[in-house]
Amino acid sequence: PIDILATGDDGTLYVLELKVSRGADATVGQVLRYMGAVRADIAAGRRVLGVIVASTLTDKLKMAVAEVEGKVIAVEYEMQVALRRHT
Repeated sequence: PIDILATGDDGTLYVLELKVSRGADATVGQVLRYMGAVRADIAAGRRVLGVIVASTLTDKLKMAVAEVEGKVIAVEYEMQVALRRHT
């Protein structure tokens, strides 16, 4: 299953693949497979783009994404959690 399928203001469909930690290069194949399914079943001619979201992008993932430039992007996230005691 696709982690998140979103629609942009211009109708573009975005297939987001979320990785809890490091994004491996195999993730590119995964997101391309999801994009193909969306294009075949949902897109109805709209543009379909892939987005890989991971805490760390490996060098192999960066190289793989470079080969599908304009179709898939990869981004890193940072997250902080602050806990405050409730009194």
